[in-house]
Amino acid sequence: MSIAAECVWAKPDHAPNIERFAMSRLRSAAVLAAAALVIGCVTTPAVAAAPTRATLYAAPNGVGAACTQAAPCGLDAAQRTARRAAAAHADVSVLLADGVYRRTSTWRFGADDSGSAGHPVTWTAAPGAHPVISGGFRVSGWTRMAGSDVWSAPVPAGTRTRQVYLNGMDTPVAQATQAALGISLSTWDAAGFHASGATATWLLNLAKGLNPTQLHELEFAWTPMRPTDWAASECPVDSIAAGASAGTATVTMAQPCWNNLTNKSATVYGGNSSNVTPYNLAANTGPTTIDNARALLHPGQWFLDNATNTLYYQPTPGQQMSTVDVEVPRVESLVDVSGTLNQPVHDITFSGIRFTTATWNAPSTPTGFAQVQAGLMVTQPNKVTNGVIAPATQGECGYATPTAGSCPWGAFSQPLANVQLTAARGVSFLSDRFDDLGGNGLAMRYGSDHNLVRGSVFTEIGASAVWLGCAGDPTPGTTDDPASGVIADCSADPTASAHDPIGDGEIMTGNTVDNNVLYHDAIDYLGTTGITLMFTRHTTIAHNDVFAMPYDGLTSGAWQGHVDNVDSAPTHSDQTSQNINSDNTISDNHFHDNMQVFTGDGGEIYTEGHQGATVLNGDGSVDATASFAHGLAITGNVFDTNTPNSAYATAPDVGSQWIDETGNVEWRNAYSFSCHWPVDSASRLAYTHNWAADGDDSVCATDNSNTTIPHNPGPADVPHDVLANAGPTAAYQSVEAAVPARLDYSGSSPANGSTPAQVLVVGAGFTRSTPLTIGGVPAHDITFLNGGFLIATVPPGAASTVVTLGPPAPTVTSPTPGSVLPQSPTTIAGTAQTGNAVAVAESGQSVCTARVAANNTWSCRPGVPLGDGAHTLSVTQTDAAGYTSAPTRDSFYVGAQTVATVAKIGFTGSFGADNAYSPGPGETVTGSIDRRAGAETVQSGQGVALTGGNQAIGFRPATDWGGTALSQNFLAKVTFTPQATQAQLGTIFGVGGNLSVRYRDGQLQYGFSADTTGGGDHFLTAPAPAAGQQHELDVAWDATTDTMHVVLDGTALPAVSGEAAPPIQVLNDMVAIGNDVHPSAQNRGFVGTVAAFRIGAYDGPYSPGLLGQL
Repeated sequence: MSIAAECVWAKPDHAPNIERFAMSRLRSAAVLAAAALVIGCVTTPAVAAAPTRATLYAAPNGVGAACTQAAPCGLDAAQRTARRAAAAHADVSVLLADGVYRRTSTWRFGADDSGSAGHPVTWTAAPGAHPVISGGFRVSGWTRMAGSDVWSAPVPAGTRTRQVYLNGMDTPVAQATQAALGISLSTWDAAGFHASGATATWLLNLAKGLNPTQLHELEFAWTPMRPTDWAASECPVDSIAAGASAGTATVTMAQPCWNNLTNKSATVYGGNSSNVTPYNLAANTGPTTIDNARALLHPGQWFLDNATNTLYYQPTPGQQMSTVDVEVPRVESLVDVSGTLNQPVHDITFSGIRFTTATWNAPSTPTGFAQVQAGLMVTQPNKVTNGVIAPATQGECGYATPTAGSCPWGAFSQPLANVQLTAARGVSFLSDRFDDLGGNGLAMRYGSDHNLVRGSVFTEIGASAVWLGCAGDPTPGTTDDPASGVIADCSADPTASAHDPIGDGEIMTGNTVDNNVLYHDAIDYLGTTGITLMFTRHTTIAHNDVFAMPYDGLTSGAWQGHVDNVDSAPTHSDQTSQNINSDNTISDNHFHDNMQVFTGDGGEIYTEGHQGATVLNGDGSVDATASFAHGLAITGNVFDTNTPNSAYATAPDVGSQWIDETGNVEWRNAYSFSCHWPVDSASRLAYTHNWAADGDDSVCATDNSNTTIPHNPGPADVPHDVLANAGPTAAYQSVEAAVPARLDYSGSSPANGSTPAQVLVVGAGFTRSTPLTIGGVPAHDITFLNGGFLIATVPPGAASTVVTLGPPAPTVTSPTPGSVLPQSPTTIAGTAQTGNAVAVAESGQSVCTARVAANNTWSCRPGVPLGDGAHTLSVTQTDAAGYTSAPTRDSFYVGAQTVATVAKIGFTGSFGADNAYSPGPGETVTGSIDRRAGAETVQSGQGVALTGGNQAIGFRPATDWGGTALSQNFLAKVTFTPQATQAQLGTIFGVGGNLSVRYRDGQLQYGFSADTTGGGDHFLTAPAPAAGQQHELDVAWDATTDTMHVVLDGTALPAVSGEAAPPIQVLNDMVAIGNDVHPSAQNRGFVGTVAAFRIGAYDGPYSPGLLGQL
């Protein structure tokens, strides 16, 4: 019998598109077709005959050990049987029946669970089944607490969790901001916080209601952890006690978390305010939230009382506990596939399985979560000398001063992985789902090679969705990175791995993550990322869709390059921190809409440290060609964003080198590319042959041969083939289709001759049948590029190029929008698309539903009569595929509609020395009136004469009109006489500096601007009122429809409408008669006389009859 090394290769499912950027593209194609697709490659005895096949069956309620289709066994029994069959060289498949396999302990796989090269042991969903491996339990027995909106339910004794999932969504623990609590907590020292006054009183009262265990579970959280804008941290409280002085309190924070957060050691480069040294929490920075006490409960939050084993939850308005699925984790490590380097676990496939519901509890211990960057954290135990705690030096190696720290540089701790691979080879996750996991979702480390993650979905993950590598093995087996440290930091079982040969065999090589969708992850430990890479070789990240992360879409090498600076003492070296990175590829992905929480220092892809080694020529000079060839290739990706937070499409930061970016497309980022602090940026970063809308934040010598596209591109501006190739390939569009469809961006290319205008539509979850509405009209000419990109032709009759997903909004014909009804309507009716489901709601509560008839009409009767007052109904239609339209809003009033007059002024009063107006006989004011320039005067029997400039009469209502959004419906009536000469912008009436009626270029201009939705200006014009004659101007604002009505001398002018919420700003709640009140507005005064004005507030829709009540 001979010995043979068998490698089994999967047939490539996609042939990469090779364009003019040939070198990087060819490399991407080679990696995807070779290293990425290897399923197993281990040395095994060659056998003449094919192995026998063993098919086993498991079910959630399985019993016994038969594991047959007729008598399936449980999960653990199936594993024992599979183990025996694999040992007999059988091809083993375990078919998992539908249902939830609830684990109370880790599902562990070791070397004896392995298959053989080309013959993996396969754990897969049975035909038509959707098996779920869950580490949690479903909560039942909910009861409402007397006199409260809070509900409670029992949980098993010993339940400990930092996550609770409601209907599959991660739900926040009880928490509140300092502002919401009315406290101010900021002054701290080495032990904790000091408070006085109302803050001290609140803290002491809180502590009185907590037992010692509950007090230790109270946490302070910092999001962000200032002065950084990329990390968040959390520390538990140790105690709260009265201070030495009356009216004070002290909060002692848990150790070592507090020391690790506030007292990291300085380095030889300087203190903790530099990018080189790990940041400490900024001095006297109070927590952004206080977490985990029942007294902090708010709607949509939970609290677990460990003393009574009771879970509390306060529903959101309208939420019914009878319809809510509440899942609570009971395990941390859900799946552990771990071997040793001497005995790796290998050749196992998991297919069609959902891995869900697990937690990570370490941050609840006194160690807390003292984050450095991207989930890396300091967990060092305190070192106390003579009662003084020494600064934390973890990961600072020989750079810490005056005492050296642990090595290697940057060897910080990382979050627990709920699904973990260590010393695993040829393990595949195919078409799986990872969700509701409280730590890292899936992680590989410690000699894990040639593993494959393909066609899977990652969402609702607490930390990083996918983590490859370990912070403790940048150069395994070297002096700075000795074997003992690598084993302790990176192995799953340091005892079992004690004799592992640490060196090249420990380096992670040939792992592939492709054709996956990762979204809304890193949500509990903000600052973690969608995908995290540490130290690997021949890693391929390709054809993934990554979006909606709080911080970066992908981070490679966090904190690694901070000592690699050729310009800074003491080393002046770009080779200070070494690592083994080489030949890694990030290609053909779609990164979009990340940086949802953090601002500035981050982006779609962020790198630090060497991404490849510096190759030298024989004379000692740098061989750039060879160095780039084995560095990091970033090719064929699309980077776009609809959030203002994203600073960079790609951000090679501190210490980055040997990165070749070619053939990528980016738009709507602050910067396309960064050369901010790489080493020798002029020659070790290449940014060529890309399509970029945004400039660099610094000059890169290798930034050339790129194509500039608009910041808001349309279909004509972008390469369609690159877009079509970014994200999951054609064979894996079903993965995109499993994601809820979302629209992130749309941009149009104008019509050209006889060619209609087209719109580029960008998002996720698109299919070939995704319906689009453009300008209120259904679009039918739609080109499907892939699940993230569509190109649609603007249909005839479209009012604009504004795109919405789904069918058009339905119409409402009854009640007539804006009507006033004497009593509740018996029927609500309208038109929509035949067969669709119509839903009518108010304030999130269902009013009635209907099915659209064959003649495109619908009607329904409210289940409960609508009471007197203003009503705004939201009406949507949903098609058979589940797409819901934008809402139509129908505003009307039930009962007698009234106007509350807040100002009735005929200028019978006078202005005082303080410019305030004192009302005279017959006048009423609910608020305050003043003169704006101080020179405005009352002329007996005529009113106030205004001479332009900055003169005006100002009125500030007593109640808030909305501040950042004008939410109050109002009426105004101004009686005025203009003179012949007016300023270019002679304003008769203005609100908040954004709504105005004014003279402009010889006409009357009226409308509003600065919509918070970015809608811009909405103005119309009419003939200017004649000079020397008295006129009456009526203005009405309907906040429910974002509409301004104007009547001049009894004639209604065309109404002006905006985006129908949110509406315009009303700065300082200020109304001006005779001018504009915007801070930047100068010399916009009206010239003439104002004889009188009235202002009133009303509820419900505007109707002309309301003006008669003012």
